[in-house]
Amino acid sequence: MKRLRAAVLVLPVLFVAQSAALAQDKGDVGISMGYPVAVGVVFHLTDSVALRPEISFTHISSDSDSGFGDISTDNYTYEIGISGLLYVGRWDKLRAYVTPGYAYRRTGGSNDVSVFPEVGSTTVSGHNFQGSFGAQYSLHEKFSVFGEAGLRYFTQQTRSTFSNGGTDFRSFGSRGAVGVIFYF
Repeated sequence: MKRLRAAVLVLPVLFVAQSAALAQDKGDVGISMGYPVAVGVVFHLTDSVALRPEISFTHISSDSDSGFGDISTDNYTYEIGISGLLYVGRWDKLRAYVTPGYAYRRTGGSNDVSVFPEVGSTTVSGHNFQGSFGAQYSLHEKFSVFGEAGLRYFTQQTRSTFSNGGTDFRSFGSRGAVGVIFYF
């Protein structure tokens, strides 16, 4: 079931990337890889506007033996987001841009102890709104590097069967990102 969930998240991104690559001129579509860890597709709609949908995911499971019996955990996190790149300046191979963005993040998991089956599960979902200033430098017509710095606002809701309740959380702070883009 979890593999199916991962495939459902990844396949649409790959399908859109392939379709867009066939429909656009050479150099207008690329794969972006960055830190914080995310993989995306860059679609240059015009010379001054681009879209960058991104996805990141993690799955962790473990089994251990303790004094309370066998403990099994199964946790996942995924984040799906989109940013708009609005290019505001160009100097030779260097381009400056501003980028508003939004991302949805969901984390969930379960913990099972053989003595107390299905001890509980937790689900965390959140919304991330961000805005940044960035620069992109073209090292080659098919390869660029980029860096961004800006602000973000994050809201998060936690629901747990441990306490039959939940927590709401809000955060405001700085953000940064670096990465590379490989153009088709």
